[in-house]
Amino acid sequence: MSTRIWPAPPDRREWGIGLVAKVSFFPVSNGDSSQIVLVKTDKWLLFDFHHQKRSEEDGSTDFNLKKHLKEQLKTAKRDYYDVLALTHGDDDHIRNSADFFELRHAAKYQGGDRTKVSELWVPASIIRRMVRVHQFVFSERHTAIGDHMARPSEAASSTLS
Repeated sequence: MSTRIWPAPPDRREWGIGLVAKVSFFPVSNGDSSQIVLVKTDKWLLFDFHHQKRSEEDGSTDFNLKKHLKEQLKTAKRDYYDVLALTHGDDDHIRNSADFFELRHAAKYQGGDRTKVSELWVPASIIRRMVRVHQFVFSERHTAIGDHMARPSEAASSTLS
């Protein structure tokens, strides 16, 4: 895992901005998963999620993304991400995400120690595929517009095509 601390540029430090974000890039075997924590606003964003279940086995040398993220959230005294952004629906970017995150569309994906998500950002192609294949019912909070997700206020006159 690689973590970069992004301080404000030198000319802005005098404005008292200080540390802007903590960016973590997880090993490539975790599907380019990365995390951004915006320090001043304490907003947590996770981009893609690919957890290797074999990393949970005794003696595994694989990076245990699930354990790492849970520990970070616990240290920060939170049980949720402000944003989960899934860049596309390939398995190497979403594997085991339904086991880790609380998904509001079905009771079987809720409760327990699942990690909550305030906002879900996904391409419309994922929703179209889920509607077609799984009869997915999504909440009005997450409405598709073109190839991105928007809040209801932004999508008031839009429909899923």
